[in-house]
Amino acid sequence: MTVKLIFQVFTASVLAIMAVRSTVQLARHRDDLPLRVLVPGLWCLTFAASWFPHEVFDPIEAFIGEQLMTNISNVFNSAMAYCFAAFFVLARPDLAESVRRRIALRELGVLLAGTVFLFVLWLAAPAGSWGYVPETYAEYRANIPRLLYGLTFDLMNVGFWLLGVWRGLRLMRLVRQVWARWGLGLMIGGAAAFGLGVFGIATLIDALHPLWAGAPRRFSTLGKIYITALYAGQSAMALGLAVPAVAAVVGSLGSWYDRMLQKRYRRCLVPLRLLLLQTFPYIALPHRGEDGVEILESGTLDPGFTRVINEVADGLAWLAPYYRAGGLAETKTGVADPTEAALVVHRALRAKAHEGEETDPDAEGARSMPPFPRLIPEFDRWRDIALWLCDLAEELLVLPDQPATDQQLTR
Repeated sequence: MTVKLIFQVFTASVLAIMAVRSTVQLARHRDDLPLRVLVPGLWCLTFAASWFPHEVFDPIEAFIGEQLMTNISNVFNSAMAYCFAAFFVLARPDLAESVRRRIALRELGVLLAGTVFLFVLWLAAPAGSWGYVPETYAEYRANIPRLLYGLTFDLMNVGFWLLGVWRGLRLMRLVRQVWARWGLGLMIGGAAAFGLGVFGIATLIDALHPLWAGAPRRFSTLGKIYITALYAGQSAMALGLAVPAVAAVVGSLGSWYDRMLQKRYRRCLVPLRLLLLQTFPYIALPHRGEDGVEILESGTLDPGFTRVINEVADGLAWLAPYYRAGGLAETKTGVADPTEAALVVHRALRAKAHEGEETDPDAEGARSMPPFPRLIPEFDRWRDIALWLCDLAEELLVLPDQPATDQQLTR
């Protein structure tokens, strides 16, 4: 197996996977207009990428004939170009749906009219017109249907692909998500490679064929550009379609990892939360029960991560009047060392316990007056504050001579 064939198989496999994925999405979202045209375009692109190694389709070609197989391939190529041009206009959120539909249907009419014209030219060509390259201008002049067939097919595809490039660039200005922009940019690059490097070169070759005898030999460089653009376009399309999907998978894995961390941090913070809830019952956040009635959550439930973090932070904030009694000097930046912060919280809880049970959060007592020292440092990420609070809770667990509510910490 050559490197070229491996590359083709890999590209076709990626496109097939993306086509299946998009088909499944369309089955779930049948009213999605951009997806309706993207799915057939993807299957046409998959067919085109799979068709190029002709030996795969040799049995089919032998059965239906080489020229009919070529016509089928041409229909798939034209449909692919139309689908991507229509996709870029149907995906624009700044146009009314009726306008987008009308544009897509009008261009579908152009595609159908062009396909019918090509079929008529194919039928009108003299016998023996296909399967060879005429050597002289006279031969081309005698075979006008064949010349018109090639020019019409190539120009129609150039028009659709370049229209798709222009629309894709306009759509790209409205996209803000980084991975979506990367994917869209690669798709636009692939469309440009097809429009200019594949069908643009094919148009040029078809136009120059009547002027020089032995055109295939003279235009070998253009043929190499054609093949390079074909593979580059297929690869760019495959990558452009795969990048958002891969980004979504990576994002899902990141979300799963975050949820795992949140569960671990939540379990770590539950004992500290229970202690603070017993000390300051009014910090419990309200939630709705199964009957829809707003209730206060008891300390025996297993709350979500955000609820635990908020209640622990609120409890430590209500403990702030006792931080000076806990030995915390004046600070506006917080205590970076969780071990030192745990000592402050331990002493502040003891001071609060000696003061007596406080049922009114606004009641006067032995608390110090504001401004209070700051305990929790400023963090930019939720992981940092969660880890700091977990370290504080673990250090608090091992401190001796706990206040009377320490039994909650050992649960």
